[in-house]
Amino acid sequence: MSVGDEVIDSPVRTNTTKVPHRIPSLSPTIYHEDWWLDICSEGAVREVQVTRDGAAIARLPYMMTRHLGLITCSMPPLVHFSGPTFAPMDGPESSQMQQRNDMTRELLGRLPPYDVLSLKLYHGIADTLAFQREGCKTSVQFTFEIDPSSNDKLWAAIRRGHRRLIRDAQALHTVDTDAAPDEFVAFYSSNVENAGKQFRYDAARVERLIQACLHRGRGHILLARDSTGAAKAGLFTMWDQEGAGRMYNFLGTRAPGQPAASASVLLVWAALQEASRRRLTFDFDGVYNAGQVQYFAGFGGRVTPRYIVSHASRRAKITYGLYSLANRRKEHMF
Repeated sequence: MSVGDEVIDSPVRTNTTKVPHRIPSLSPTIYHEDWWLDICSEGAVREVQVTRDGAAIARLPYMMTRHLGLITCSMPPLVHFSGPTFAPMDGPESSQMQQRNDMTRELLGRLPPYDVLSLKLYHGIADTLAFQREGCKTSVQFTFEIDPSSNDKLWAAIRRGHRRLIRDAQALHTVDTDAAPDEFVAFYSSNVENAGKQFRYDAARVERLIQACLHRGRGHILLARDSTGAAKAGLFTMWDQEGAGRMYNFLGTRAPGQPAASASVLLVWAALQEASRRRLTFDFDGVYNAGQVQYFAGFGGRVTPRYIVSHASRRAKITYGLYSLANRRKEHMF
């Protein structure tokens, strides 16, 4: 969802009633949980379901927006990945795969009409065969994951340069685990502004999300403070419900300067230890640029894929082509 996109309500083709107590497999990540989706979309999220005997056995949350006159079906802002989820199945893996593919196609067929579909799929979706059968294209984004282990093993997996930065930061900073959401969001916003950039999300909405996580015991704010008490780096992590098994590197920020850069590494090290204490896999939540590859790799772990599926109608392709051409002509005029 981009700035200026219009959120639109969608005609309902199937039951979209919120279920107070879903079975865990239908909300396998925090990004699938109703309260998270409600806050991110300000109540605009909808879902399609496959039901059997009156009970949901598969679901797909989505949000409809309008931009350039085109209707896009995608994820709400601050939902980093999504995709169809399923109730537990019986039988051999080949049979379960066929059931998942059939239900995925059924879910896609129940979505309201759209011009563009764009979904980044969570770690539980191992292939995109069902999406491809429906005409979708597949791309991939990678992330780093670190499984829970002892502190000694975690430390041994970290590269020497990162270990040095952690030691340097420990000599200059203390890690505050009791910061309030408003202080963290204000610090984050200030750093974005000082870098000459624009905060991609609504700050009040981010603060509500963090507060909701803390209220549920599902999130952790870390601030690295210098000897004066000033914040130099911040990190917010949150995790899936019990049994789902992942902690996410959701929002990180730092003040300018090398000491603050070292403090950021210190906070990730603290978060890794906390994830292992909770027996959670630490998920860096996506690699978006080359600098992050080097930074995340310094902590060890493995690279895993996150599949992205997309579909554009002929109308959408023509509209985007004309829009791109108009922008290029404007650039040549000035």
